Amino acid sequence: MDEVRVWRTQRSEAQIRGNMDKELTGKEVDLVSLWKFENSNNGIATDSGPGGHHGKLFGKARSVAEARPATAEPLTRPP
Repeated sequence: MDEVRVWRTQRSEAQIRGNMDKELTGKEVDLVSLWKFENSNNGIATDSGPGGHHGKLFGKARSVAEARPATAEPLTRPP
């Protein structure tokens, strides 16, 4: 998992897909919190959003640099 985003409002599938490959600044409208795990330092995951709810990695959780997988094709829903 690269990051976690928490929004004040419900997001549509189109909004999620339209923004999932974009790097956020933390100042987007209705964004509550944004944890970019590549920015974690000494086990602290800094909240880049307006919430300021910094987190702590517990247990064996750690941040490692890895290549990002290619974007998957959208799943089709059964009729």
